[in-house]
Amino acid sequence: MKSILNELVERCPNFDTVETMVENYLKQYNTEIPQYDLAGQTPEEYYRYITEGIYQTDIYFGVSSKELITQAELESRRELARAERAKRRSEQRKSDESSYEYKSRQHPIRVVHKDQTIILGRINKLQKLIDEESREIERLETLLEDTDIALKFLTRASESVIESLYYPRNWQKYPELSYVNRTGAIY
Repeated sequence: MKSILNELVERCPNFDTVETMVENYLKQYNTEIPQYDLAGQTPEEYYRYITEGIYQTDIYFGVSSKELITQAELESRRELARAERAKRRSEQRKSDESSYEYKSRQHPIRVVHKDQTIILGRINKLQKLIDEESREIERLETLLEDTDIALKFLTRASESVIESLYYPRNWQKYPELSYVNRTGAIY
């Protein structure tokens, strides 16, 4: 207010004019000037929003704000919905418990057979994983042996061969280095 009215107050001829100017500024500020920090509302609209729960605008997507329910009515409806959900959960729990009691009346031998089936299924699944991992280990061990062959070749290779291998396309010329074609999957 000071930054806006400071120069204008200096131009007022008397105190009554200053008082009128300040009152009108405050009225306009509170009722006509939207504030970014107040969700784009004037202070008066924001106060109504906080106390009544309705954002002060004329129309919400074609529906007048007067047609909307109040915040108190909304809270009442929410509370009823919460109570209804709690009731349904309670009924579901009772249903689940009675169903569990029925299932628990199964013959013990049948229960053990069912458990065995589940356990065997899990064992078979893990065995498949073990088999796959064993095959991967064998493949990697073979690849490791081939890298030993490559190292032996390179330690005996001439300087010109070593220099030519700085270019990857030249690796194909030497069968001792063919392991490189099979390493792509491990990287």
